[in-house]
Amino acid sequence: MDDKSTLKTILQKMDRSNSFEDIIRSDLTKFSKQRLVSLEISSLELEKLPDGIFDQFDELNKLYLINNSLTTLPEGIFSKLSNLESLDMSDNEITTLPDAIFNNLKNLKELDMEGNKLSKLPQSINLLSNLESLDLSDNEISTIDDATFQGLSNLLTLDLDNNKIIEISKNAFSSLISLLTINLHQNLLREIYSDMFTALKNLETISLSKNNLKTIPGDIFEGLDKLEYIGLGGNEITNLPDQLFFNLKGIKTLSLSYNRIEELHDDIFRENTELTRIDLNENKLHDLPKSIKQLKNLKVLNVLGNPFSKDLADDLYGINEIKEYLNNL
Repeated sequence: MDDKSTLKTILQKMDRSNSFEDIIRSDLTKFSKQRLVSLEISSLELEKLPDGIFDQFDELNKLYLINNSLTTLPEGIFSKLSNLESLDMSDNEITTLPDAIFNNLKNLKELDMEGNKLSKLPQSINLLSNLESLDLSDNEISTIDDATFQGLSNLLTLDLDNNKIIEISKNAFSSLISLLTINLHQNLLREIYSDMFTALKNLETISLSKNNLKTIPGDIFEGLDKLEYIGLGGNEITNLPDQLFFNLKGIKTLSLSYNRIEELHDDIFRENTELTRIDLNENKLHDLPKSIKQLKNLKVLNVLGNPFSKDLADDLYGINEIKEYLNNL
């Protein structure tokens, strides 16, 4: 039986035979020499999948199980899919996954579990040594320990946006030596440690915005020479260490808005000559650091909602070009 006929039979057993034509016509379902290489089974209100459902599709390269009502999956459901490179289970109701569920997915590069109800990850996620993109946003993860991402040395993008993360262990990211982007936006973090990101020498983008951070260690970004974007907006920060951005010569965007920052050291941006945008709106600043004048590439300086002195506020109001202001600072 060819893959198309097998798929039709499976859908009949699942009482979804009326969806066969839609699945076949989907842009995400593809065949190569009558073998299924990409399959979309999305938006079918599926609450469970039978074990062995994908066993015959051993040439499958991409699998989309988006927007169903799945709460978990059988442990061996992907056991025959050793060629799978992309797996999307986003927008389901998944609360738990068997620890061994990813055991045989040695070639997986993209894993999307956004929009579920996961509070922890299966142990076998550590076996995905070729994984490059991991989306865990919009889940219910509360802690990240040293073992959570161990072994993911090829990971490039990690998205943990909008979880319930309150604690991250000191060495949680130590294996992620290839990481370019980490998103911890909108969690419940109250504290971050000095060397939490030390291993991430290739990191270009980091977002810690919309947490509950009050202080930032002065050496938190030390050694992260490739950083281009730092997001710290929407926290409870009152003060930034003088040396926080030292040696970040490639940084282009700093988001510091919606905090409680009262003062910035005059030299805080001294070495950040590539900066093109700084967001400082809705803080408690009375003045701006003199090092801003050195930022010849700055295009956007957002400072609305600060209690500046009248003279400074008048100078800032209605500025058309940032360079005009910098030259008169």
